[in-house]
Amino acid sequence: MSLNPDKSRWPMLLAMLAATLVFGAFEGVYGRVEYSGDAISYLNVVRAIHGGDWHAVFSPYWGLGYPLLLSAWLPLFPSDPGGEWDGILCLNLVILILTFFSFYRLVRLAFELIQGRVGKTGTAAERFLLIAALPVFLSTEVSIDNVSRVSPDMLVACLVFASVGTLLEMVRQPNSRNAVTLGFCLGLGYLVKGIFLPLSLAFLGIECILLWRKDAAKLVAMSLASMAIFAIPYAAGLSWAYGRPTLGEVGSLNYAWYVNGLQMDVFWQGGPAEFGAPLHPPQQVSHDPSIFLFDGPHAVTYAPWFNPPYYFEGYRHFFDAKRQIQEIIRDLRALASIFSKRLVLYILLLALILRWRNADDRGRFVAGYHKLWPLAATAFLGLTIYVLVYLQPRHVASFVALVLLGLCLGVVGTDDGAFDRAIPPRLRAGLLAILLAAWVATAAEPTGLDDVKPVEHLAKQKTFYNSDQSKTAQYLLQTGLHPGDKVAWVADYFEITHCTWAYIDHLKIVGEIGGELLDPPRDELGAFWRSAPEERKRMLEIFHHAGARLVVALTMPSYADPSGWERVPDTDMWVYRF
Repeated sequence: MSLNPDKSRWPMLLAMLAATLVFGAFEGVYGRVEYSGDAISYLNVVRAIHGGDWHAVFSPYWGLGYPLLLSAWLPLFPSDPGGEWDGILCLNLVILILTFFSFYRLVRLAFELIQGRVGKTGTAAERFLLIAALPVFLSTEVSIDNVSRVSPDMLVACLVFASVGTLLEMVRQPNSRNAVTLGFCLGLGYLVKGIFLPLSLAFLGIECILLWRKDAAKLVAMSLASMAIFAIPYAAGLSWAYGRPTLGEVGSLNYAWYVNGLQMDVFWQGGPAEFGAPLHPPQQVSHDPSIFLFDGPHAVTYAPWFNPPYYFEGYRHFFDAKRQIQEIIRDLRALASIFSKRLVLYILLLALILRWRNADDRGRFVAGYHKLWPLAATAFLGLTIYVLVYLQPRHVASFVALVLLGLCLGVVGTDDGAFDRAIPPRLRAGLLAILLAAWVATAAEPTGLDDVKPVEHLAKQKTFYNSDQSKTAQYLLQTGLHPGDKVAWVADYFEITHCTWAYIDHLKIVGEIGGELLDPPRDELGAFWRSAPEERKRMLEIFHHAGARLVVALTMPSYADPSGWERVPDTDMWVYRF
C-alpha cells in the first residue's frame, strides 16, 4: 500500500520532510563533536568487516546491522577522518528519511483503520493528523534519538514503525505478503540490535491474536520462517565467535549491571562473592591510584568497552525480587520523566479534552478506537521490556512516539463531522501552531547529555573538525605515531570511552590510570597528579614496559607539575612521550 494515495498530500509531506531534514542536519552537525564510546565500538566493527576479522565482526555485544550499512556506505566518501564523519552524518540522514516515511506509513494506515475506510483523503481530520504527527516525530526521533549519534537506535525505530504498520495492514489484509514483510522486519531488527529478539516475540504474539481464526498458524509460520532467514545465520555467527551458543550477551549483562547490581566497571576484578569473579580481568598493577593494563582479545581502539562479555565472563546470574522491583521503580520514574518533558503531550491531552466533550462522540470513538489495539499493545510491551531491565530515553523513543501518535488519533476520532464540530478551523490551526511551538521549546532545552550541546556548539562554532579530540589526533600523527601503535591514557570513569583521538589515528589503548568505578568514590586522578615527580614517572613507565609509546591525559589540573608533559596546542589535552 502506498503512503498516501492522494498526490495532493505529497507537497505537504515533502515540506514536512524538508523541515525534518533541516532540524536533523543541524543536530547532526552541532549536536556531537566527537565519537562516544558506543560509537567507537560500532566503528571498530566496521573496521573489522573491512579487515576480515570475523571474530570481531560477530560481536556478542554490538549489533551487526548498522556497521554492515556503514561498511557499504563509507567507501563512497573520502577515507580521511573528516570524510568518515561526513559519511556517517549522511547515512544517518538517510535513515532519518526512511524512518520518517515508515512513521507516516503507520500514521496513514492507523487513520484508515480507525476511520473504517481506505483511500479517502483531503479531509480536515486527515490534514490535522498529518501535521500534528510531525511534532510527535520530531520530539522523539530528533530530540530523543539523535542524528549525531553513531548508533542503530533510529534504525530500530524505523523497523518498529514498519512492523506496527504491517500489523495494522494485516487487520484488513491477513495475507502471506504481509506475513513475510513482518518476518523480514523482525529478522532485520534482530540483526540491527539484540532487543529486537524479545520484541519479536511480542510482535509474533500480537500477530497470533490478530489473526485468530484467520489461518493464523500458516501466516505466523511464514513470519517466523522469514525472520529465521536473518536470525539463524546471525545467531550461528555469534555462537561461533563467542565460543558457545548465544543469541547475544547485551541483555544478560545489562540485567547483571542494572538489576542485580554487578559493578558496571570495565575493570571489574571480582566480587562481591555473590557475583563470582571474571575469568580474564584487566591486570591491575596499582590500587592508589588504580592502574590497569589490557591488551586483547581484539585489535581495537579500546578493548574493555568493545568486548564487555569477554572481560565480565565468569560473573554469576541470579534473581533477586527486591532488586528487580527497585529497578522497575527507577525505570518507571525515568519513563515518567521522559513523558513529562514532551510538551507535545500536554497539548495533545488538551486537544483530547476539547474533542471529547460530547458523550455520544465518546461512545462512537470507543467503538472504533479498539481497532488500534496492536499499536497500543506494541507500545506497552516495548516499554515493559525496557522497564524490567534498563531504560534510557533513546531506547524507548519509538514507543514514546507510538503513545503520542495514539493521542493524535484520539483527537481525530472516527467521524470527520464530529471532529469538525468539536474542533473548528481556528481552534484547529491554533492547536497545530502550539504543537509545533511545543516541540521547538522542547528541542531548545538542554539534553542532559554532556556531549550533546547543539546550541552551545553553534555559538562557539565548534564542530568535529576543530574539537580537542580531532586536534589531538592530528598532533599525534604529526609527531610520528603509526596505525596500530600502543598508547595509554589518564582519564576518569566518565571519560574512559571517549577516545576519538585514538580511534582516528588507529591506535590501540593498552593501559589506563583512573577509570575505576569505586564505591565510595575516590579521587583517582588527584592521587596521580599530586604524587611526587619520581613516583609519577615510575607509574608511567609501567605503560612503557607494556609497549605504549606515549600517554595522553584528557586534562591536567592547575596544581599539577607539567614537567615531561607537552600540551596539545589549542586544547586542554596533554601528551607524555617515552
